[in-house]
Amino acid sequence: MARFSQPFERAQLTEADRPVAGRQGTGAARRTYVRFARDIARVEVAVALSHASAAGALANFRAEAEGRDFDTVRRAAQDAWRRRLSAIRIDEADPARKRVFYTASYHAAIAPNLVSDVTGDYRVEGRVLRSEIPQFSNFSNWDTYRAVHPLLTIVDPDMAGGIVASMVSRHRDAGLLLPSWEAVGHDNRVMIGYPIVSIIADAVIKGLPGVDPNSAYAAIRASAFDRTRHSNVYDLNGMDGYLRYGFVPADVASSVSKTTEQNYEDWAIGQVAAKLGRTHDAALFAGRATGWRQLYDPAGGWLLPRLADGRFAPMRRDDWGDLNRHYVSGNIWAYSAYTPHDMAAAIRLHGGRAAYGDWLDAIFRDATPIGGEQHVDLSGFVGRYGHGDEPGHQMPYLFNLAGQPGRTQYYVNRVLRDMYSDRPDGLVNNDDLGQMSAWYVFSTLGFYPVAPGDLTYQIGAPYHRRATVTLPGGRAFVVEADGLSPRNIHVQSATLDGRPLTVSYLTHAQLLAGGTLRFVMGATPSRWGTGAADSSLGAFDDRAPVAVAQRAPWAPYDPVDDPRFAATRDVTLRADGGTIRYTRGAGAPAPGSTRYGAPVRIDRDTVLRAAAFDPALGRSTTLARHYVRSMLKGAPAGFPRIAIAEDGIGYGAKDGAMLIDGIVGGPAYGDKRWTGRVGDITATIDLGSAKPARTLTIGYLDDAMNGIMPPRRIEVLAGDDPDRLVPVGHRDIGPWGGVAQKVERIAIPLPGRAYRHYRIRGSRGATCPPPSSRRAARRGCSSTRSTCNDPCHHPPRTG
Repeated sequence: MARFSQPFERAQLTEADRPVAGRQGTGAARRTYVRFARDIARVEVAVALSHASAAGALANFRAEAEGRDFDTVRRAAQDAWRRRLSAIRIDEADPARKRVFYTASYHAAIAPNLVSDVTGDYRVEGRVLRSEIPQFSNFSNWDTYRAVHPLLTIVDPDMAGGIVASMVSRHRDAGLLLPSWEAVGHDNRVMIGYPIVSIIADAVIKGLPGVDPNSAYAAIRASAFDRTRHSNVYDLNGMDGYLRYGFVPADVASSVSKTTEQNYEDWAIGQVAAKLGRTHDAALFAGRATGWRQLYDPAGGWLLPRLADGRFAPMRRDDWGDLNRHYVSGNIWAYSAYTPHDMAAAIRLHGGRAAYGDWLDAIFRDATPIGGEQHVDLSGFVGRYGHGDEPGHQMPYLFNLAGQPGRTQYYVNRVLRDMYSDRPDGLVNNDDLGQMSAWYVFSTLGFYPVAPGDLTYQIGAPYHRRATVTLPGGRAFVVEADGLSPRNIHVQSATLDGRPLTVSYLTHAQLLAGGTLRFVMGATPSRWGTGAADSSLGAFDDRAPVAVAQRAPWAPYDPVDDPRFAATRDVTLRADGGTIRYTRGAGAPAPGSTRYGAPVRIDRDTVLRAAAFDPALGRSTTLARHYVRSMLKGAPAGFPRIAIAEDGIGYGAKDGAMLIDGIVGGPAYGDKRWTGRVGDITATIDLGSAKPARTLTIGYLDDAMNGIMPPRRIEVLAGDDPDRLVPVGHRDIGPWGGVAQKVERIAIPLPGRAYRHYRIRGSRGATCPPPSSRRAARRGCSSTRSTCNDPCHHPPRTG
């Protein structure tokens, strides 16, 4: 709905910026332009929008724009922002620091956004619903649960409660599972875990207005058992293995990151269960929250990817490629420290407070070079701590829990000083709907919520001489710093309302009560906050044993990784405990299936499924392997060789080697098993000697959500001279069937003659649908794709 203050001479409807006939129409590329008379110097335009309907836009216009001019609306907006930005006032002599602070405060307040009309109508997952409460969207939950929403619970709890109420309504009223990353009413599923539960749980624990605890609990509990909502970027959610073992097995991409994030989220759900008196669930989720302990490697203190068979997955730690496979954004350092809800266990596993602090400090000092292609979101390094992406934002504050607050004060100050400025590029990476900025706001005040849901804030050190937080009811919480200077960044002592504060944390109740927190600052670390009872963990035996329980039998495995064979193969299965039972090409193994006792002989394409059974631990997950009879296994030494004609491999090995490595890609390119590029792809395979092939099998990924479209045509050429190859087979894929996320595998018959060279061409297929139809908003692996990739996988084998 638009109102113009001057009449226009002409209006023209366009499609993709080209004029079309008519005066109305719909479509992602449909627009209208208007032309005014040359003597009109100024035009005032009022526009009202609706995500639900044209009628909703008109209702919004009448309620919010009718009878108002531009200056009136501008003054109202200025007043609203003045109130919001005045919620925290700082006394700061440095104008640059003042600009950075209020810019950060602004960034931390621009999302989530209201998406419902004044009528109550809103759109979610393509449906128009009506709600009695305001509806919000643009939930960058994986980022913002860490600081944006905790900040909002302090400065505007009514708004925070309203946002959470709208989140809960997705489950209660719309009948949907909670979104993982919702943009304009659609869950893009671009990140991992179910981080929205942290925001909701924190709201219930804090008693925010407008949040029904029972409806909230039903919504977050449902998220913790869902096996269907997978990431568009980071592979399956891995819940089958997670629910059985307590960790996401390493055959799923980003398994360590998913495990640690979901462990924290389960802990948050357990906190709500305990508050609501659901003792069984409280115990269930408290147990689930400890699964990360099974990934701990005492040799280096890292959390490493572990397979369902109990083995740690092989992984190079000096190459980004391997790291990116197992950790979101490739950061082993952040996720090895991502245990904010279970820090007493983490400290004990590392050998005590001093040892944990030294291990953590070594990360901030590590300058070892890493090979390969670094993930785009990894930036803002202090050693191996990367402030430019969110998983490590709690790390500088963990020194407090190890009794070393001086290190927290040093590293927080270093990040504040070096990684935020008032330049246009003043952030070291994407703000991610305010999380980078909210970290700054909290940290300059001198405290930070390391684990939202536990009602404590870890104290760093103030960055301004004085800051005043306005609280509901007219109360104020004031932070003062005596002696603060660029050198005096360390806390020497602290008082709260005049009484000594010796602990290194602040409670939510203390904050909301108002008062004055005063610090005395100095140039060197002091003994303040270093006592065994001074951290929020309290006094505890930091070297006591930690229970690490195996929850299910380890799955069987084949010690030979490559599933291809030349003519026959004897498949050996192993399992660390339990009895192995298997099936050939049938369903999942049962207790009555064939018991494995000797290697299984196969001479054709075969699917073996195996599981381990243990009287005490139950049943393992199922090993399912597709063994493939392939001519590539009989090639001479040094062969097969592959060459890709085109440049610009978008992901996967740049030389194309992954196309014939025997590893099959899954339904997400983020599993690091695919090769893809924009446009056509031509792969020529040299077998070293002439060999007959009866079938070529090839897989392609159909994932328009990530701009990956199926190829239009697959062609196969063959011959002994690579310059004189002849066509021997092809397959036309057919028209694109619409948005999906699936793997298609096709078999192309070949003549069975012996050739040395085989060339496979994949022709670019359908153009990608516009973002509005494929909902392609993403973060993580790369920016939103506006062109198509035609990934192919697994050329020729014998059938």
